[in-house]
Order: sequence, then C-alpha cells, then structure tokens
Amino acid sequence: MKTKYTTIAWMTDLHLHQANPANRTKFLKELVAAEFDAAIITGDISTSSQVIEDLASLSDACGNRNLFFVLGNHDFFDASFSSVDVAVEKLCKTRDNLHYLEHGGTHRLAENLGLVGCRGWSDGRAGLGSDSRIYSSDAFRIRDLMVT
Repeated sequence: MKTKYTTIAWMTDLHLHQANPANRTKFLKELVAAEFDAAIITGDISTSSQVIEDLASLSDACGNRNLFFVLGNHDFFDASFSSVDVAVEKLCKTRDNLHYLEHGGTHRLAENLGLVGCRGWSDGRAGLGSDSRIYSSDAFRIRDLMVT
C-alpha cells in the first residue's frame, strides 16, 4: 500500500441512497477524473441496504487510489452494527484499495501522519439524554439501539 500522499480527497455525508441516478453517475465520473492520491470518507455513505453497492462503486471510481472510510449512523439504518460490519469487512477483503477504519484501525499516510478509525457519531442531545427535546431516528432505525 502506498504510504505517502500529497493530495487527499475528503468526503462526508454522501447519502448516496438519496441521489437520483443521474447525479450519482455524475458524481462517480467526477471522482474518477479528480486528481488525488487517496480518499477519505467520514460516514453516512448510504443506508444498510445499499452501502455495500455504494462502497463498491466508490472503490471502482478511486481505481488504484486508496479509499479509507468509517461508517456513520445512517449506514446502519434498518440493520444491526454487526451485520453491516461483517458485510463491509467481507467487501474490503475483495478490494485492495478499500480500507475500513473501524475498530481502531490505523493507516500511515506519511512519516508523521496517520488515520485512526472509530465509531464516534453522536445524536446531538447535548448531554441531556432522555430529557432532551431533540429527536433522533437512530433508536428506531438501528436494531442495536431499538428499545423493546
């Protein structure tokens, strides 16, 4: 794996499940043509039913350039953490350029620069917990967080 990068493309909150086919295709073509040494995605790529397909498309668009990523809360919608993790890890084993930074995974980018992955998204309740008036759909959309 290449360990020296001068230009990194950073993407976040792509929500590709919401993109119409024409915009999705245009975005992927622009990614193919873009000049960068590696790409980083910091969550909310899609939803569980589409995240594997979308990661494969993004991996293809990056070509021989490394694609590092973590998943966001939306990537687990309508599934469990473990089912999505297993599917993503399985995909990564088939793609040399696809690197899941979950579970504390680290990757060296340069002599004094590296990436550390973590699952660190928040529901934005400002520490108020159940007293917050802020609504989060995570408790209804991620199986591990559903109250039964």
